[in-house]
This record gives sequence, C-alpha cells and structure tokens, in this order.
Amino acid sequence: MEIQRELTGDELFEELGYEKLTNKGIYGEKISVIYKNKNYEYISFWLNYKKVHTAKAILSLQELQAINQKCKELGWI
Repeated sequence: MEIQRELTGDELFEELGYEKLTNKGIYGEKISVIYKNKNYEYISFWLNYKKVHTAKAILSLQELQAINQKCKELGWI
C-alpha cells in the first residue's frame, strides 16, 4: 500500500494554475510570496506582517486549502 504525502502549498497552487513569484526588499530579504494565475489574479503572502492579500472577489475551496497549507508552512497557524 502506497502512503500519500500531503501536498505543499506551492504544489497546491501549481495544480490550480498559479505561478510562484517572490518580492524582495532593498536588502535582498524576501518580503512577500505571490501566486499569480494566467488571468493575472493573485494571492500574496506578506511575510513581515503575516497577512494574505488577494484581488479576487471569490475564492474556490481549493484556493482556500492552498492558502491554509501555505500559512501552516510559514508557521502562522
């Protein structure tokens, strides 16, 4: 029997058609992680503030699951 591992936030976003981008500050530190899809919709994680931002009016359950997984990986929840 094969044991399935839990997918990472990056993998979940990739399955949903999102591309991962990283925004760096003036000193090269990573300040945000952004996932953008082909429709230029995005979900961003602001690392210094522990906040998630999106311009999407409606999120799918799968997008919420990916957001939750990424927040777990970042140690926010």
